Amino acid sequence: MPAPDLAYREAVRQWVQGNRADLAASFLLPRALIAKLNSTQIRADEIALSQQLTHCFNQLDRQVYKSAHRYHDVRVPRFVALERTDEIGRHAHVLIATPARLDAS
Repeated sequence: MPAPDLAYREAVRQWVQGNRADLAASFLLPRALIAKLNSTQIRADEIALSQQLTHCFNQLDRQVYKSAHRYHDVRVPRFVALERTDEIGRHAHVLIATPARLDAS
């Protein structure tokens, strides 16, 4: 059995090869949201970042696929990696593939 890090790298490699990811983005928790969460004794952690990303991608899916994203579980192909560094804090790197129905080529 491969080490977890190697298995993760292989999963990323297979996703990138199987999907044409043509957009790379980084997402940060807004400072205002971090201040609000910290003032209410709720930590601005991976859960808060994950919830914000879920909200953002649900809106994206709704714009692209209309109601099909809800009833047929159709999503814009994406790969999300959550990270934390001392300089930036909690953030996410995202690879997004353009859906075939929006592809201009």
